[in-house]
Amino acid sequence: MNFTFETLTIQDAENILFTLYNINGTASKLPGEIDANFKITVDDSPSFILKIAPKDVEILELDFQTKILQHLEQKNSEILLPKVILDKNGKAISEVSSKDKNTYKVRLLNFIEGRIWNTVNPKLKNLQFSLGETVGKITNLLQDFEHPKATRTFVWDIAQCLWVKDYLHLFNPEEKAIVNYFLDDFERNKNNFDLLRKSVVHNDA
Repeated sequence: MNFTFETLTIQDAENILFTLYNINGTASKLPGEIDANFKITVDDSPSFILKIAPKDVEILELDFQTKILQHLEQKNSEILLPKVILDKNGKAISEVSSKDKNTYKVRLLNFIEGRIWNTVNPKLKNLQFSLGETVGKITNLLQDFEHPKATRTFVWDIAQCLWVKDYLHLFNPEEKAIVNYFLDDFERNKNNFDLLRKSVVHNDA
């Protein structure tokens, strides 16, 4: 196909969607930290999210994300979660080649309507309770989930926050004092923390 990851267009996304999934849809760009994400509308209703990963992405990481969703789908009947859509060859992670002679990994999930958490104001107690309850249910469903990436080093996991100590010099004095206080407190109590039960779900819920 005539694209590179950096120059992906709406038309490219629609072509990839049809080539891999045999679906005709209208794409619109979504934000994303790593993947190029597109919301796909079919018959005038949002139906899917097309995710195209950069060329240097680790396949094991994509497999981890995919296997979590598939595991939850198999075990869960009440929590609304994205479902993994298989391509026309029955694959959860597809591949597409581009004009820069790279192969990109592609995934398709169904789209869930709703409001983003940070746009809700006020966040009443029942909503906060619902979030905690849902995360607890997901944690319970993942108790028997195993994957090499489930125990990886991951800087966004606050339980692995001590790496921040190497960057304290980047904070202003007031911020540094606050951050250092909590890092020291965590480090002093880490032996007790390490005895607690852990989950695949972390602070990024």
